[in-house]
Amino acid sequence: MEKLHEGSSIVIFPECYDEHNNIVHEFHDKFVDLARFYFKKTGKELCFVPLYVAPRLKTLFYGEPIRFRADAPIEEERERVCAELMDRITRMAVAQPEHTVIPYPNISKKLYPKNVPLEVYDHETTAG
Repeated sequence: MEKLHEGSSIVIFPECYDEHNNIVHEFHDKFVDLARFYFKKTGKELCFVPLYVAPRLKTLFYGEPIRFRADAPIEEERERVCAELMDRITRMAVAQPEHTVIPYPNISKKLYPKNVPLEVYDHETTAG
């Protein structure tokens, strides 16, 4: 909170060990509460910016910000913000040329996955 009040941006790595897809793992959702606390102190809604790092492409990608909605129940906002971030990060990754994805857990480099076409992810979400 102190850094936000100073006008700084902060980076949050909310991933946990539960796999969402081969690009991103599920997010711990309590980081969204920071936006609620910030709104209570300042009356301003924070934005969360999805970031995707592709070291093999030597690039950091960022997507459209997701604005916290202070008028929505916090449980809904946690779910919405996390789902949108994971979806946008996945879409950024698969839009790039084929590359090796550096996974969240510490695993052998020979097991690192590749990004795959978006249709694979869209099928997974609609088939389940």
